[in-house]
Amino acid sequence: MKSYMPKRLEKGMLFVKATPDETSLFELDHIPFDEEKWLVENGAPVELYIIDGDDVIAEPHEIGWFDESEDSDELREVTLDDINLILNEYDGWLEIQIVEETFEEEEMIVPIMYEQKVVINLITEEEEDEEDL
Repeated sequence: MKSYMPKRLEKGMLFVKATPDETSLFELDHIPFDEEKWLVENGAPVELYIIDGDDVIAEPHEIGWFDESEDSDELREVTLDDINLILNEYDGWLEIQIVEETFEEEEMIVPIMYEQKVVINLITEEEEDEEDL
């Protein structure tokens, strides 16, 4: 997540609510009367990025599809519930569908895009086991 300071608040902006037990994103559903006070109380809005180390794999406008399981070939739009699940149950770790390419002897991770959006998966148990090594 990357925060930014907008000139004006707009419906649909994302904000973080953090407690010792949980971090969750919520969407602004109405413009508050006193925007400055609201920002002081709730912080600046955030944008979501998918990164691998220092590399940005997907920017906010490229995050869009969720693949529920390997058994299904249907994709659905990513929801805030999906993001909050990833943040809290998977410590922000996720999988995306990629191809690995080599360009001038350097490996590059290139996300597979459908309608200019990446496909997100939850980390499988196999991946979790590899992370523990």
